[in-house]
Amino acid sequence: MIKRILVIFLVITGIYIIFSNFPVLSLLGFNSTNNQSAEITERIDSIEIQTTSVPTTIIPENREDLSVDYDGKGTVKIDHKGDTVKVEVTGPTFSFFSINRNANLKIFIPEDYNRNMEIKVGSGTLELSGPSKENPMKLDKLEITLGSGKLELRNLIVNHIDHKGSSGKVDVDNIQSTASSFDMSSGKLNIHNYSGAIDAEVSSGEMNIQIDELNGHSSVKASSGRINLDLPDDADFTLMGKTSSGTINSEFDLTDENISKNRLEGKYGTGKYKLDLQVSSGNIRLY
Repeated sequence: MIKRILVIFLVITGIYIIFSNFPVLSLLGFNSTNNQSAEITERIDSIEIQTTSVPTTIIPENREDLSVDYDGKGTVKIDHKGDTVKVEVTGPTFSFFSINRNANLKIFIPEDYNRNMEIKVGSGTLELSGPSKENPMKLDKLEITLGSGKLELRNLIVNHIDHKGSSGKVDVDNIQSTASSFDMSSGKLNIHNYSGAIDAEVSSGEMNIQIDELNGHSSVKASSGRINLDLPDDADFTLMGKTSSGTINSEFDLTDENISKNRLEGKYGTGKYKLDLQVSSGNIRLY
């Protein structure tokens, strides 16, 4: 019986080695390096990207097409339908031994593309960064769905950002947005050098948000965890802070201040923008 099990194991191992190393079988999707491209004209209003568990980096550069460089097992498909270009990465049907764990996906897009982008990643990492802080990439709408893993956004000007994530870490730096929404089930949200209005929510975790310019009604909520919100000295807001179990601490000299056991309300500056801070169980620090 033991010999039979050993033989079966050796056979399976041999099949895996064959499928992993013979180029002919890569045609079946077991091991492939895919390089494809699609022209991005002014008629393209949306770029859609969908992957499974592949580390993904989106790189804007001086070019006129979208180019995909994928090193991993599975297939890459680019569809151009109407005003949309869609990139889809599908893992191999045969997933024994986690043979797609070392995959890597790079998507090169024109740096002057300024319309809509929709990204769905099952798990892993996703990185999107404009060329530089002085030369950020501009988009109309950016939608991101990340199952679990890490998201990095840098050097962007976006009218509207809509992010949804199950768990993991989100790092945001040098972003300008008319309105942004970040929604996570659990994890850590770090935002630095942000300008605009923001709606951020973490069911369980930590949020560290630093805003250079507050210019819209904003909301920051956590079911359990900790919120650190750093606002500029010249911000204008009306604070509505609430906790079920925890504390709210503000270092701003508020007018019309109303303090109770689980609430802190008041105005700062002109009070132009509503600022809603809520934590069910945890702490809020506003400074």
